[in-house]
Amino acid sequence: MLPVKEEEAFSFAKELGFMGLALELKYYDGKLNLSDENIQKKYLASAKDNGIVIPTFAVNALCDYGMSKKANKEIVFDIIDQAIMVAKNMSVMTLQFPSFFDGEISSEEEFDNTRICLEYACEKVKGTGIKIGWENAVDEEKNKTMLDSINSEDFFIYYDTQNPIRCSNLDNVDLARQLLSHIKEIHAKDSLEDVTVEVQLGEGTTNFEEVMEVFRDNDYTGWILLESEYKAFDNYVNIIKKDKEFMNDFWGR
Repeated sequence: MLPVKEEEAFSFAKELGFMGLALELKYYDGKLNLSDENIQKKYLASAKDNGIVIPTFAVNALCDYGMSKKANKEIVFDIIDQAIMVAKNMSVMTLQFPSFFDGEISSEEEFDNTRICLEYACEKVKGTGIKIGWENAVDEEKNKTMLDSINSEDFFIYYDTQNPIRCSNLDNVDLARQLLSHIKEIHAKDSLEDVTVEVQLGEGTTNFEEVMEVFRDNDYTGWILLESEYKAFDNYVNIIKKDKEFMNDFWGR
């Protein structure tokens, strides 16, 4: 979560020495913020000029119109269709689908509603090379049930180091171990109970280093995207720099 406008984020990422940058897709008045092809071209040009890869679109519109709500189905399907179109146009190969806020899952019905939406997305991306990563705060059993139900090579678990413990009080270290083979991309973030307090990775209370050890010690090779609440930090530039240095040292790079 960079505290800069997305059109400025590519040069900002380059200045800090990052390789890639995930972009957010939001839904306004029936359209995603990147649905305009002129904006797509502008962003692709900026990414190229700054040597930055766009590995992922975070489809955060699904936090406003949750997959878990039956009443949202028509809008959710429209968001999915538009997100896939934008991903195709911009050659972005991962769509991250979150189940938080309006998309939070608190019942079997909401789980099933989410499954229907994920199945729809996976059917739509079949043969395109685009993958659907599901970010959630449900337990191991629910994750594995969803994996079995979707049963698609285009579907994976998008793991967040903080959310399982903060949102659901789960053992995020054990969850990482149990889902390891299904995790293809990671959000790396850390925090204290008050997530707006400035902390670097490894200084919070989310077992961050223990979780990262699971991935490092098992030769994880996917993208790791920093996602601490940087926009709430006054000293965000130095903290981002230190987090990047920490991760490079931790992974021996």
